[in-house]
Amino acid sequence: MSFNVQQQTNVCLPFTRLGSCRYGINCLHSHFKPDNLEPMRIFVLLNLLPHDMLINMSQNEVEDIYISLFNTFNKFGEVRDIIINTNDKSLFIDGNVYVQFANEGSLQKCLLKFNDTLQFNGHFVEINVISQIKDLSEIVCKYYHQSTCTNENCTGIHYYKFNEETWDIIDSNPNGRKFSIRDKLILTSHKIWSTNSNNNRFNNNNNINSNNNTRKYNNNSRSYNNNPKNENVYHPQSSQNRY
Repeated sequence: MSFNVQQQTNVCLPFTRLGSCRYGINCLHSHFKPDNLEPMRIFVLLNLLPHDMLINMSQNEVEDIYISLFNTFNKFGEVRDIIINTNDKSLFIDGNVYVQFANEGSLQKCLLKFNDTLQFNGHFVEINVISQIKDLSEIVCKYYHQSTCTNENCTGIHYYKFNEETWDIIDSNPNGRKFSIRDKLILTSHKIWSTNSNNNRFNNNNNINSNNNTRKYNNNSRSYNNNPKNENVYHPQSSQNRY
């Protein structure tokens, strides 16, 4: 990394770990944004899905958004994790969605494409790079993962929990490989908290990130297609009229 927090005295530590802080533009500390993005792998979409919006959405609607986000960013490299934060106890992280790439260089290509913002159904969502953690498990509330968090001022990430049903992400790749996303997906690769570290997780990005223009998400006969003419604009079909 080109930046070391320990060498700085006026850096906002919450911002370097969470991509936002409770004081925003009024913060007395520096909200550092790294110049060298090559080694960075984690970023946050600020206030993408606020809690008051999320609680009024069905699980199918959230699934559609999750899969659309995955397919949007998977074009730039293997996506390891996506966390939809549901913790609204600390408003500065409310609605944040965190994305982690598996490899260096992917985030840099992604931000070059989106120019630090992502258009979401007519409005732009700010993107901040997370510079001081190596894995999203470092900012997830482990007590929430164990369903025991009672802290009214918790600033840890509470991730959206899906049902136990398995979804298939299928593209038109001739090999017909399928990929499963399970409940507790975010934590299955983090053996420190996972109770079943042998669960399947995303792998082999090439099976999803193909040159075909059509990718299908198949769950109870629901599907969507990516539009190559608007590839840098995120529009999940099932949620276009909800925001």
